[in-house]
Amino acid sequence: MLTTVLVLPVLVAAGLLLWIFWPGEGLWAKSAGYANVQKIAMEDALRYLYTLHGDRDLTSLDALSRVSGIPVYMLRSAIGNLMARGLARGSVEKGVMLTPDGRTRALALLRAHRLWEQYLLEEKDVPLDQVHRDADMREHEITAAEMEELARRLGNPKRDPHGEPIPDASGAVEEVNGTPLGSWPVGKPAEVVQIEDEPQVLVDQIVAMGLTPGSRLEILQKTPKRLLVESDSRQHVLALSLADRIVVGEAPPRAVPLSSLDVGQKGKVKDVRETGKMLRRLLDMGLVPGAVVEVNRKAPLGDPVEYWVMGSSVSLRRALAARVLVEPLYEELAPGAAG
Repeated sequence: MLTTVLVLPVLVAAGLLLWIFWPGEGLWAKSAGYANVQKIAMEDALRYLYTLHGDRDLTSLDALSRVSGIPVYMLRSAIGNLMARGLARGSVEKGVMLTPDGRTRALALLRAHRLWEQYLLEEKDVPLDQVHRDADMREHEITAAEMEELARRLGNPKRDPHGEPIPDASGAVEEVNGTPLGSWPVGKPAEVVQIEDEPQVLVDQIVAMGLTPGSRLEILQKTPKRLLVESDSRQHVLALSLADRIVVGEAPPRAVPLSSLDVGQKGKVKDVRETGKMLRRLLDMGLVPGAVVEVNRKAPLGDPVEYWVMGSSVSLRRALAARVLVEPLYEELAPGAAG
């Protein structure tokens, strides 16, 4: 009897401890997991608030939900947490906007996100249409010191793989000069400056067409709802809603993306539109201004492409080759050859 009286409280205490601390299933794990989900939702809402309107306009929860993919019910809680911390102001009914402190924190998250995108593309060879979703999680797991080390390792890049500016350590953001593709004139050569990285389904379409930063294109036809564009000898039909997520500028004269050359064609390198570690990598391959590059062969699906440069063979993904601008070279016919 005495043994039972002594053992029973021990068993109850042990059961209580297991209920609280059982790995992955206990109350502690579940509450920590819920807290982490809430933190991610709050920080995502903060970043999307900045990318939608900066700190200038009120944003409704419905608009924020459409862009971010976060359900409205979760946004209500996230926005409430932001306002409680002094990072946002307004109301869930009329709309919210960032405070100065919220803007500072949002820019830090944006810096982390875009640095991770660049890292994933450069260091891990993650395809361009996947870097955004992978960076979405990593941005929440990096300290300020780790972020600056990552920036240093990448050579302090100014733009992410989508061509969007990366805020610097002080929060300054370089202005992007360009025009939405839907407003670009028909028949005038253009170069893709930037593509928006949201929503993911539209990014996937743009990348699949090869319309990545550095690509050259031309609008062949324009209707009130659609564009017919040509890029890399391929034609694409774009809805205006998709076209306006592509920012373009005037194409440099006599220079085209290396990715636009066909097998057997040669080009002289005019410019390499990269920074940091990726720039050094391309220069080490021999892709320096003035070097002659020849397209040797393409993979069955067109990516990657093998080039000859300075007597060596190098292989590049099309998205990266599009960042190298070349002047096409045409072989002169020998005297007496047929024209």
